[in-house]
Amino acid sequence: MSIDVSKRLYAQLVFSSPAFSGFKEELEKALSDPAVSWRALLACEDYEVQMVETEDEARVIARELLLHPLNAQDE
Repeated sequence: MSIDVSKRLYAQLVFSSPAFSGFKEELEKALSDPAVSWRALLACEDYEVQMVETEDEARVIARELLLHPLNAQDE
């Protein structure tokens, strides 16, 4: 499955499931919170999305994978 298809399916799931009510707002808040380590979240022991060098790089990747698909769905 391509990354674009994965992103569209993810966005559909978030917007169609009541379990994700308020998820986008919580995600935006977490991405703005300097206390949240997106570098650690992207490369934890249980799974690894991507190894990155800096927090800034991690936030860019998290925005691209998690927030941008939700913004595109809004349009």
